[in-house]
Amino acid sequence: MSELVNQSDHERVYGWLKTMLIRHRFRPAEQLIIGDLADFLGVSATPVRESLVRLQAEHLLDATQRRGFFARMLSLKEMNELYELRFALMRHAVEMNLPHAGADTIAAVSREPQWRKHRDVATELDEPRSDADDQARRLETLYLQIVSLAENATMIDLTINTNERTHYVLSIDLERAPRRFGAEIFVEEVVIWLREKNVAAVVESFERQLVASFTVMSEVIKEGINRAYALPGIKLSQSVPRHRRSRAGQA
Repeated sequence: MSELVNQSDHERVYGWLKTMLIRHRFRPAEQLIIGDLADFLGVSATPVRESLVRLQAEHLLDATQRRGFFARMLSLKEMNELYELRFALMRHAVEMNLPHAGADTIAAVSREPQWRKHRDVATELDEPRSDADDQARRLETLYLQIVSLAENATMIDLTINTNERTHYVLSIDLERAPRRFGAEIFVEEVVIWLREKNVAAVVESFERQLVASFTVMSEVIKEGINRAYALPGIKLSQSVPRHRRSRAGQA
């Protein structure tokens, strides 16, 4: 008879692991051992294994046959490709749908992107969220609003996944005052051009933002790798205190 696992265990473990991987709280290429993670989270091996398989499918970790699961290494090539992909998705959505979008659609897409500050697993681990982290979420919200113009579920899913995979790098990038200021100008410009249905101006703003990101990407990647290696790591031999277990993964 197969093991019965509480559904909340699956979602809790998946959410915790996903947050840790997005924030690069495991060291690059660190092996994620199912038994150690299960002990740490106070669950059986089944929700851990299934969560790791799910996260591999989302390209948030690597897996090697007969060797197991590993935290991903930051890659300049991969980040550049993901930024290009998101640009292409947004451009397609705007060029194909903005000219004939209705008033309600324009209002939804061009609203000032809002994001909700909330506690996540990083806070539980004494790693408070930063303003740059929250600014990154604001940009990601705008990207998703724009792609939603296309009303294409596959494009929306791709954008969500791209946002997750680039979040760590974008957060580091936005720690710099000039880059934060540039991002604020970008949001203001795009919102105005969307409301005016000015396709050429929106796409031009996308292109400037993409070029600016590429200009600093190599330096940001190096900083991200240095930080990931400098982390003390998670002591998986120590279980999560019971008062934290119910909150782990709620991001």
